[in-house]
Amino acid sequence: PAVSAVPSAPAAVAGVESHPTVASSQSRLHLSGDLRLREEFNWSGETSPDRTRTVMRARLRARYKLDDKISLGAGIATGDPDNPNSTDVTVSDFADGLDVSLDQLYARFAAHDFVFDIGKFPQIFRRTDLVWDGDVNPQGVGVRYEHSLGAASSIDARALYFIVDEAAAGAGSSMIGGQVGLATALADGWVLDAGVGYLDYHLSGISAAICCGPTAAICPISTCWNWSARSTTTVSIHRSRSR
Repeated sequence: PAVSAVPSAPAAVAGVESHPTVASSQSRLHLSGDLRLREEFNWSGETSPDRTRTVMRARLRARYKLDDKISLGAGIATGDPDNPNSTDVTVSDFADGLDVSLDQLYARFAAHDFVFDIGKFPQIFRRTDLVWDGDVNPQGVGVRYEHSLGAASSIDARALYFIVDEAAAGAGSSMIGGQVGLATALADGWVLDAGVGYLDYHLSGISAAICCGPTAAICPISTCWNWSARSTTTVSIHRSRSR
């Protein structure tokens, strides 16, 4: 009798950072994580003493598909839960345990070329080392749209409502932003990724600390607002990786 050959699985595509997934193609649960152990050497000349430190970081992510359109995600990470910019832990006094916190919890709805996120979810904007720290997980609502231009290129648009700080008394702080981008494949698995964005911040907490502190008598709470808007441009060339 004839024996049919079983096609082999495609080779994994090399990426900038490895996030292994523990799941089969039929599984609804996807787990991923990473571990960092880094030694830092800082020489400051004669102005301050030299410093050497060991830094650790661990992150664990999970996403469960309820059906073809809806999924739930969560993640835990080491680090100070009150520091939104870093989940690194400096190795020092082992008499103290490592802080671990819930840094992602979100629901995702995907239909056609659209993806909607609500909760505290992974960053949806393109980023570099200068724009958006990799440990910042927005909390609010995000939406992405991606359209293929063929086998090698795609365009996309992304929008984000970021709840920066909620105030019990008075107005809170938030950000509304958008970004459009283009990704196109280059030779040997390299990708050119470019994006242009606009971010509109409404920060009341920062202004309140300045305006509504000792000078509260001459600066009523209703005026304690600080508006800030900025444009961003990101361009990167990297090895292709799954998103």
